[in-house]
Amino acid sequence: MPLGQVLPGQQVLDLEMKGFTHILRMAAYNTAVALAREVRLSTGYRAAKNETHNLVRQVLTQPGDIDPSVPGHLTITLDPMPTMRETKAWPNFAGA
Repeated sequence: MPLGQVLPGQQVLDLEMKGFTHILRMAAYNTAVALAREVRLSTGYRAAKNETHNLVRQVLTQPGDIDPSVPGHLTITLDPMPTMRETKAWPNFAGA
């Protein structure tokens, strides 16, 4: 039975859009896992073993600036993190 008959007015998601959304979610997850692994392995962040994913989540939602003025490079500058410990942890990773 077609969905339109079961729930009149209900929209069916286009399969291409569902696939695109799934790809974006997988890319975001893989990015977060890769960043968390690098923070654990490449920084002196003492709480990295327990708090890495929280730090990465904060970094990915942290306000900042994007500077595309240099051809071929994208410079991202983040505002300071909520605590000094987190602020110090991230630049150590970025400079590694």
